[in-house]
Amino acid sequence: LDQTDPVPLRSSDKDFLQRVELWWSGELLPRMKPFLAANGGPVVAVQIENEFGYWGSDPTYLERLKEMLLEGFGPECPLLFTSDGTFWPDLQANGGLDGVLRTANFG
Repeated sequence: LDQTDPVPLRSSDKDFLQRVELWWSGELLPRMKPFLAANGGPVVAVQIENEFGYWGSDPTYLERLKEMLLEGFGPECPLLFTSDGTFWPDLQANGGLDGVLRTANFG
């Protein structure tokens, strides 16, 4: 991500999350906001992370991503979900959050 690499990617590492937050709040989420269903756009749901259960288990990381989405979108925040495989029981457990829709993929 910069000269201090290697930063632990996809983790609750404070340096990594700081960079994610800067990009999400400064670039990504403002660009997405006009396209949310609450604003007349087609986006009705946003996936918090992609197949994180294959990568590891870090609920603090996933929770912080969820918080960033809720903060960035405010009351217009669409449905949030996670998506993981079904090959091993721990994929869904590691890749999801309590209170967030968990979906499955088979690819």
